[in-house]
Amino acid sequence: MGRLPHVDHTIPSNGATNVSRNLRSIQIRFDRPMKPDARLSLASDPGAFELKGASINYGVDTNTFTIKRRGTKPLPPYTIISFTVNPRSHPEAGFVDLNGHRAKTYSFSFTTGGKEAKSPGPTNVGTLGQILEKRFNKEELRVLCFDLGVNYDDLPGEGIAVKVRELVAYFRRRKCLDVLVNYIRQERPDIRL
Repeated sequence: MGRLPHVDHTIPSNGATNVSRNLRSIQIRFDRPMKPDARLSLASDPGAFELKGASINYGVDTNTFTIKRRGTKPLPPYTIISFTVNPRSHPEAGFVDLNGHRAKTYSFSFTTGGKEAKSPGPTNVGTLGQILEKRFNKEELRVLCFDLGVNYDDLPGEGIAVKVRELVAYFRRRKCLDVLVNYIRQERPDIRL
């Protein structure tokens, strides 16, 4: 049968620390395209990252899924938050590849920071674009896009400045700027956002 589908990486990454308490969504990337209509099978610590009523969106390639939590209350400070993708306790549901193979069970966790981070809002989205433009070259932006499930070549326009503007707009339209911010924090820990 070959290898079962598996989680390739997550944002925040497994073991990440000092994750923003304002985190609104997590991202899970699989090693292959998955069925976009699969029933969510993801377990989380009770009361930490509320999954009940969470929305799930997938990237263009259906390898990447973004799970956005309900509510606006900050996550608890200095807390390890754990998730399990396709927990064995729910074999009837879960992430399934295009051939119907259920993804392997995968657990990951991250730890929140203590101080509430300012979420990127209308006043500092421009700063986010400036940081991307100055601190990421074209190849790094391509990798960023790939890691976040966005096709760099599908972003309209030419040149880094235009691509960055469109990338930020892409995440803003989907109300998932925190995914982009957390990726930047992970890849460039020296940048204060």
